[in-house]
Amino acid sequence: MKHLKIFESFLPRVSHYKNICWYNAKVGDILPESDIYGYIEQLHRTEDDFIEGDLPERIEQFSKYKLMMVPIEKINIDEWELDEDYLEDYQNQFEETRNYPPIVLDGDTSYSFDNKFTIIDGNHRVNALDRLGVKLVKAWVGIKST
Repeated sequence: MKHLKIFESFLPRVSHYKNICWYNAKVGDILPESDIYGYIEQLHRTEDDFIEGDLPERIEQFSKYKLMMVPIEKINIDEWELDEDYLEDYQNQFEETRNYPPIVLDGDTSYSFDNKFTIIDGNHRVNALDRLGVKLVKAWVGIKST
């Protein structure tokens, strides 16, 4: 599992984000964008990895995020290129721990041709879970401002 940073080094380094965005998070919790920003930033291996793919701008589209259980069939999981080594690492880790960091979704499905959620962060995680037959995933979903 040389490719999988999240399970090896995330936990000891970022207890604040680990606690509020992962382990102590409960379905229905609502967090500000700043917490989700820090959470996603810590999940990535390098600053370039975080900046590429315009993650900061995509996260900042929403001022709040709500933790929900989302059917994988309602998520566009084919949008991004996948690294098979990462997928295998995530599959193995999930099979061992039955735990994973919640993914992050764009809460505005109105511009999607099929009304599916777009992934902001967690493409490899959700695809690994899908391959294992998981039907519902924990996801921080951006809340549209009214």
